[in-house]
Amino acid sequence: MNRPIPEVLDHQSLKGILFLSFFGTLITAKCSASEAARLYYQFSIDSGIFIWLPSLILGGLVCLLYIAGPGSAFHPYWRSKQFLLPAAMIWVTVAFSIVLQLPSVVVPAMISGVLAMASFTLGHFYRLIPVKFLSAIWVFVALICLFSSNTKAYGLLAAFLVIAGAVPCGIAYLKMGKTTRDR
Repeated sequence: MNRPIPEVLDHQSLKGILFLSFFGTLITAKCSASEAARLYYQFSIDSGIFIWLPSLILGGLVCLLYIAGPGSAFHPYWRSKQFLLPAAMIWVTVAFSIVLQLPSVVVPAMISGVLAMASFTLGHFYRLIPVKFLSAIWVFVALICLFSSNTKAYGLLAAFLVIAGAVPCGIAYLKMGKTTRDR
C-alpha cells in the first residue's frame, strides 16, 4: 500500500533539500579530491584539520542557517529546534568521525553508504525509481572503495559525488524551479 508523502516533505522543502544536497556533495567532493591528491603526491599535512574539518563544519553551519534563516521556504518542522539541534549534533559527530578515520578507505565507503540510504529513503517517499536506483550505485561505490587503495577510493568518491550526487541534484533542483515558475 502506498502511503502519502509526509507533510514535512512538501514541494518547497524538497527543493531546499535538493539544493543542500547539491551544495553538500560539492563540498565533500572537494575534500575527497584534495585527500586523493594529498595521498598521491604524499603531502605531509594533516588534511583532517586543514581540509576536511573546516569544510564540514562551515558547510554544516551554512546548511543549518539556510534551513532556519529568515525567508526559509522549509516546512516549520525543519526549522524547529526539535530538528535543528539533533541534526547539528549528528553533523558534528559525523564530521569528527570522518576526521579521525582519515585516510582510511572506511571514510569513502561510509559516505557512500550514507548517500545510499538517503537516496533510497527519498526515492521511497517520492516513489521515484531513478532515485532508488542511485542507492544501488552508491552501494556499489562503497564496495569498490573498501577494496581499493586509499588514493583510488578518495578519487573515486570525488568523481561519483559529482556524477551521481551533484549533477542529479542540480538538474532536479533546476527542473523544480522551472515547474514552480510555470505554475
